[in-house]
Amino acid sequence: MIPVSYVAGAAFLTLRDTPVQADAVVVFIGPDNAERFREAQQLIMDGYARALLIPALGTMWTSRDGKRNKVAPLHLQGKGRTRGTAGQYPGYYENTHIEVLAALKMMADFGLSSAIFVSSPPHMRRIRIITNQVVSDPTRYQIIFRGSRYVPAGNVVSLFHPGQARQVA
Repeated sequence: MIPVSYVAGAAFLTLRDTPVQADAVVVFIGPDNAERFREAQQLIMDGYARALLIPALGTMWTSRDGKRNKVAPLHLQGKGRTRGTAGQYPGYYENTHIEVLAALKMMADFGLSSAIFVSSPPHMRRIRIITNQVVSDPTRYQIIFRGSRYVPAGNVVSLFHPGQARQVA
């Protein structure tokens, strides 16, 4: 039997804000990338934004007249890249804090002031907490936190597996 605290914990961690018009959709990468990107694509197709930022990869895509264009932020242009932004971070990392900082840097580079942050639903509260800690002026950015509707609910107990603790907590 699943303890009630696990179910309550999963419900607390899960965020799925109602989307609003924004400058960009920002995707945080993870094991269920296909579902996260599907959510981002759906938001763009529904007209909520015309740009897609992937801070972990340091890339931005814009959509105009049905065409997609890949754009590198100013701080990445002409520099060698690893997975992570401009070699500033290790080639592999699981630090959502770094992704939030990279997203905000990319938004600043392009003069964007609003975004829809997309990840798995159980990671969204953590992303919101981190974002609120690193944004010194809450009026500078308007950010919506949207857990992907395409990520299956899955097993609540797996969220609290020791291997997942770093990702969830």
